[in-house]
Amino acid sequence: MQIKIKTPFISDTVKKLIINNVLITSLLLLILNLALVSILNYVLTENLDQRLKHEIEKILETISVTSEGVEIKSFRELNESDFNYLTDNPYFLQIYDLSGNILLQSKNVMLYKNIPIEIISLQEDYLYKFIQVENEKLRAGYYALKDDKGRVVAILQLCIYAGAFETMMNKVLQINTIILPLILFLVIISSYFIAHKSFKPLNTIIDEANKISATDLNKRIVIDSKETDEIGRLRDTLNSLLDRITTYINELSNFTDQASHQLMNPLTALKSELDYLLKRERTIDEYRTTISELKNQTEHMINIVRTLLMITKSSKSVRQSKSVINLSKLINNDIKTFFKHHNIIYNVQDDIYIKGENEKVFMAIQNLLNNALKYSPDG
Repeated sequence: MQIKIKTPFISDTVKKLIINNVLITSLLLLILNLALVSILNYVLTENLDQRLKHEIEKILETISVTSEGVEIKSFRELNESDFNYLTDNPYFLQIYDLSGNILLQSKNVMLYKNIPIEIISLQEDYLYKFIQVENEKLRAGYYALKDDKGRVVAILQLCIYAGAFETMMNKVLQINTIILPLILFLVIISSYFIAHKSFKPLNTIIDEANKISATDLNKRIVIDSKETDEIGRLRDTLNSLLDRITTYINELSNFTDQASHQLMNPLTALKSELDYLLKRERTIDEYRTTISELKNQTEHMINIVRTLLMITKSSKSVRQSKSVINLSKLINNDIKTFFKHHNIIYNVQDDIYIKGENEKVFMAIQNLLNNALKYSPDG
């Protein structure tokens, strides 16, 4: 009787597959987003720094630095609207000495807010950093102004709006916040359908195997798949296992039939002899004759049981024997001694060698001769 097991909507294997897919996808998305944010941050920051550097170079062409301070050679650049008004993309310029005193300041700084100045040590010509002015972020570029003796006498600070940069990064984060859950949801759905489709042949094999019972082992699992495919290999392996089980069951059935048949005759003979003894008192000679027959039948049963045990042992470990025995010596010595009370004529050549085990060959010849003596006519 087969026990029908209720199959869950999502099996544990499918759950593990979905979880693994979600974890792997999440990890890949995280790595991808970190790379994307890093690249975007670098590109946008580099763009701001290039704008600052380009404008600083233009400013440096309009001023000269001496030991006494900074001298403006031309107001052409500083008179542009981006230095005087709060345009869409203004430039906030401040030049101050190492004591923090403002030497030059663009007019739009007055219209904007108080932009902090920093006395910083520049290892290179240019330095760029983000600064926070109240609720707004600025990108500041710094340049060390040196006199003709190479001494730093003042610092040039040029700032631009970094709000577009911050807005862009925030939008990227917002888009990721919306897209990532959607992608994970799609991964879960697609993983389920892929797993369902992938396991469908396996479920078919399970259903086919459940239909095969011990009383009907002739059925085989039939599924369209190549022999080199995993599903095809599983199908062929299970079918091969069913073939071996069928063979073993048939051998067991034949073994049982043969054992019953072989044991029935000596047991019947034993019962008959015992019934003969119990019917009435017997003479000493009759008792001896009957006991001798009982002994012969008992030995016959012992040989049958030994043969059956040998067959069982052989079926458990089937292998080709590597030993060689002298068949002529086996027959002339062991077989002739065992059948010395029977009128058997032997014609055996000398030195016949065969591969096999001595005990098994002896039992095989013994069974053949017993059957010949039992079923052949007298003489």
